[in-house]
Amino acid sequence: MLESLTPAERVAFVLHEVFAMPFAEIAEVVGRTSAACRQLAASARRHVRERRAGVVSRERHDEVVRAFVAAAGTGRLESLLSLLDPDVVLHSDGGGFVSATRRPVLGPDRVARFIAGTLTQRGPALEWSLHETADGLTLAFGEDGIVDTVAVIEVRGDAITNAWVMRNPEKLGRWNAPA
Repeated sequence: MLESLTPAERVAFVLHEVFAMPFAEIAEVVGRTSAACRQLAASARRHVRERRAGVVSRERHDEVVRAFVAAAGTGRLESLLSLLDPDVVLHSDGGGFVSATRRPVLGPDRVARFIAGTLTQRGPALEWSLHETADGLTLAFGEDGIVDTVAVIEVRGDAITNAWVMRNPEKLGRWNAPA
């Protein structure tokens, strides 16, 4: 949730809401005025509230993720499109080590085509699995038992609103650590 805030909002929110730091002290830390820090914290609280408002149950989240996996497996764009919110965004992080999108992929048509194209490009050697995490079911992809991609999906209502695709090998170490 904090990652959805701007860096300035995040600092003001955490320092004030979590550590009860007065805005005057926050202003000294971040080099802004007290009033500006108060506004940043208010904006952050509003974003957090809005984000919580649309959160679905764990069960509903997992149902949509399973439907997504089934739709992606068919290769039919219509199946994928039916699960994507009109404002869906896909973010990807390769850390400069592996290929990833440089900019967010916006909109259901582009996201569906990106997913279908990636799965086609990876071919039949691609292995995938579902894992229970604090965010609900998460997808892990790889080859020869090595995870090279993890996808976390956000669901609001009946649709996928965001997908975060982690490909940075430096951030995937725990997915490949011995049990």
